[in-house]
Amino acid sequence: VPADGSSPPVKLNGPLDLGPPAGDVSSFRFSPDGSRFVYRADGDVDQRFQLYGGSTAGGEPIVSLSDVSASVVDLGFPEPEWSYSPDGARVLFIGTSPDLGTRLYSTASDGSTSPVQLSGGSAVNMEKPVLDPGGENVVFIDGQGLYVAPVQGGSPPRLLSGSLPFPGNPLVSPDGRQVVFLSRESPSSSARARVYT
Repeated sequence: VPADGSSPPVKLNGPLDLGPPAGDVSSFRFSPDGSRFVYRADGDVDQRFQLYGGSTAGGEPIVSLSDVSASVVDLGFPEPEWSYSPDGARVLFIGTSPDLGTRLYSTASDGSTSPVQLSGGSAVNMEKPVLDPGGENVVFIDGQGLYVAPVQGGSPPRLLSGSLPFPGNPLVSPDGRQVVFLSRESPSSSARARVYT
């Protein structure tokens, strides 16, 4: 709906699971330029959450963004991490499937390409991924390592944390050339931490 109230609201989401119980939209976001939107919903099967996207102008079909090959990737509870790249061209998300485990993916925000896997394996501890300022690379925790991978995919993730144990809380410098992170002595949040770059 226009912010000035000049016209009535228009429904943007596609059909949802009719249930019972019926499906619903649990969260949504605008692209950085406001031309597109993505929402998380159990649109096809109750309680199996996926990402869907479309144009804020309407006039084009809603597309599924999180279908990975023949596997169903669920963006279930707790609320997973997903975000747009700075230019709005891609959407990054963490999804889980019975055969693939928990992985980090990237996909075109208009649904024109299938999702590509960015993380190496089935993560046991995946924190919120952090994009560099240019949106070309993403830094993420996968298991007990800190990795970086290109947002477009195409090359394997590179380990950044070396042999340091239990990395976390990564930050990318404003110029994108450095990553700062914590390393803990154990997985406990009360364990002593040191900062590294």
